[in-house]
Amino acid sequence: MVMLIIGIIFAVTLPRMSISTSNAFPLILKHAWRHVFVKAISNAGNLELSFKNDGINVSDKKYSYPDGIIPDREVNVFVNPCGFAAPARIWFYSGEEKVLVKVGLFGITVSKPG
Repeated sequence: MVMLIIGIIFAVTLPRMSISTSNAFPLILKHAWRHVFVKAISNAGNLELSFKNDGINVSDKKYSYPDGIIPDREVNVFVNPCGFAAPARIWFYSGEEKVLVKVGLFGITVSKPG
């Protein structure tokens, strides 16, 4: 009975919780990569993952960046039917803070300079 009540509480409250910008950005990148990876494999063709100034474009979907986050330049990455992508490095800025996003053989990684 207690587990049922806890499950109901989570089901009601989780959709209303907000994700901070620092957590939202890696989550958006993860979803965009998974989307292009699955589509490239299932379509058996090259797909483009485009990092634009206003968001990430995958053939049929757009992922918007959290407010205030912008890339240093626009980059197009092609993902082949095996799920591999040519390596790319993109710096993203939010005010004075910056993070490095690497796209390549093992997906997307985010790191802060340090």
